[in-house]
Amino acid sequence: MNRSPAEETIQCPKCHAPNRPGAKFCAQCRAELTPLSTDNVNVQGTFQPRSLPATFGGQIIAESLIHSSEQQHGYKVSHLAPDTSIQITQCPNPACGAIAVFNTAEAEQFCIHCKTRLTVQLPALEIFETRQPPAGTSTQIAQLQLSHPYLRPPLLVFQDAYNGETRYCTLLAQTTSLPAQIERRQVLEWAEGLMDALNYLHQNQVTFGGRIQVETFKFADGKAVIANFATAQTNTSERTAQQADLRALASQLYRWLTGESQYTPNSGLSPALDLFFQTALSTSGFVNATAMLQGFRENTAAEQEARKLDYHLGKRTDVGKARDLNEDSLYTIQSNKYLTSVPTPIGVYVVADGMGGHAAGEVASGIIVDTVAQAATKLLTATTPLTPAEYRQWITQTIQQANQLVFNKSKQMGSDMGSTVVLAVLEGQYAHIGHVGDSRAYRINAKGITPLTTDHSLVERLIATQQITREEAKVHPQRNVIYRTIGDKPSVDVDTATHTLASGDHILLCSDGLNGMVSDEFIRQIVMKPGISSQQACDDLVAAANAAGGDDNISVILVKVEAI
Repeated sequence: MNRSPAEETIQCPKCHAPNRPGAKFCAQCRAELTPLSTDNVNVQGTFQPRSLPATFGGQIIAESLIHSSEQQHGYKVSHLAPDTSIQITQCPNPACGAIAVFNTAEAEQFCIHCKTRLTVQLPALEIFETRQPPAGTSTQIAQLQLSHPYLRPPLLVFQDAYNGETRYCTLLAQTTSLPAQIERRQVLEWAEGLMDALNYLHQNQVTFGGRIQVETFKFADGKAVIANFATAQTNTSERTAQQADLRALASQLYRWLTGESQYTPNSGLSPALDLFFQTALSTSGFVNATAMLQGFRENTAAEQEARKLDYHLGKRTDVGKARDLNEDSLYTIQSNKYLTSVPTPIGVYVVADGMGGHAAGEVASGIIVDTVAQAATKLLTATTPLTPAEYRQWITQTIQQANQLVFNKSKQMGSDMGSTVVLAVLEGQYAHIGHVGDSRAYRINAKGITPLTTDHSLVERLIATQQITREEAKVHPQRNVIYRTIGDKPSVDVDTATHTLASGDHILLCSDGLNGMVSDEFIRQIVMKPGISSQQACDDLVAAANAAGGDDNISVILVKVEAI
């Protein structure tokens, strides 16, 4: 039986607890109560939450308030009325979890997606009520009764009368905000489902016209789902609108994977995934969601195979022939983590070439490797994986921290100490590299040897401006002049980049005691000698530099990438 407003329990304005009619103070929080009356509702126009338990539309029953404002109230649904004409079910298959609304007389027995037998079990639901009709196409979306594992659309939208006024109610599955940090593995797992969901929407003539943003997604049942339909349009199958949706979804996936808002080639993705996004984000793109889904499956299969890699490490530092003191320092640490049951190697490697003479250069380079070592331990034990952009940010911040410490020590000691540095983080098939000065990183493989860094030196600037050739740089009288070093100023600019690795690649980090004495081609020949180990290659590189004169300290780190 419906009660008149005067007979309703009094809702506390502070904690929203229900109180007996006529109560002056809240039994829960002792706040002063205002008796509820028809005048209170109609004259003052206050938008009060319902007294609980509350029934919506004669079918949905809520027993707790989860949100309240002057514009909207939200409630947690507890159950459906016994005589309801609707049935709401969620597929019990954890890999599916699609939610569907049926008329009781036409209820399905099996999930339309995975064919799992459905059980009579109400999913976690919320109902929201407002004074104004819902914006956008919520009503039309609900009428379509959409059901997909990666969709959480409005389930029901209807009008209901309460306290003499019309309220607009929207029933939704419970969702939460996306995690602040999303693992790359999760994105790859979600991507296929989200593409299939978009294909399903297009088949039902629902599009977003390209207005798919991060706000479009929520988190439910361990995955990202399309849950915000504020920008959706119904009854449209325009090809241009659908293709705009495909590009918008691809753009969001790319941002989750790389941390970048705009596509750039070789931004840290595997060649297979890079090719997929190059196509998906182009103006022509994929013709439809089916083609996009097929392209993704083909490229991720190749990417999954390429991830099965391992690292073989070699390292060596030597004083050389002309110096009494080794001012170089190096540091390496490697580990393994498991992504989708595939062991993924991760390592941090750094070479620092100190400058400033006795009790100065070796102090500067030592501070750098100590700083990297402390930061690397936290990095390798972190539970949240990083995007390529976040790895590059970590490299920059770590080098900046080392620079500040060296600068402070230099002032304290009254010396001109400094150092160069090249720092690499390798994870699976990605190499993230940062450097300051003229210590270098190379990629070496069967195709040749490729510098991955550009020296911050005078001769490199002269080469870049075409004032001298690279051959002339080798004998230039100012070839040892470096314009950017660690410790020279309170802050330093760090150049960073991400490169994709493949089986057969070698990443070489070295001080200029190696490349200043041995040509790039001779370095390649040593590293690529058949059957040579990474450690033996390092020993041979140092020996070659010493045989050429050994004019400086020599430090090398070599990481060979091999398929498992």
